[in-house]
Amino acid sequence: MKRKWKEMKEKWGSLVLAACLVLLFYLVLSNLGIVWGGIHSIFRVFVPIFIGVAIAYILNPFAKFNDRRIFGKMKNRKWSWYLSVALAFVLLLVFIALILYILIPELIGSVITFVDNFEGYLVSLQR
Repeated sequence: MKRKWKEMKEKWGSLVLAACLVLLFYLVLSNLGIVWGGIHSIFRVFVPIFIGVAIAYILNPFAKFNDRRIFGKMKNRKWSWYLSVALAFVLLLVFIALILYILIPELIGSVITFVDNFEGYLVSLQR
């Protein structure tokens, strides 16, 4: 008798769990807009953290290199690390500035070419 009760309890437990999961799935699907709004709010809070982690992950090898090679002879290790991180940030900003310096004139030229040839594109599209 005890064994049957235990088996029946396990069977009903799994059925109740499955029913709760189905109910939860139904509620999520019926209130999808609210769920997406909540997920969006949570994601919006964590985006700056993700960006900070990505920047730290990218700059850490440069900062370590600077700390070992450039500022390795400094006696104050704390300041050598601060200067290494600052130099890594400056190098990143210079790299971004160089990319933009190269990219923006090309982008402007492409937009001007597109605007100049727009009429020809329309005629070609109508054919």
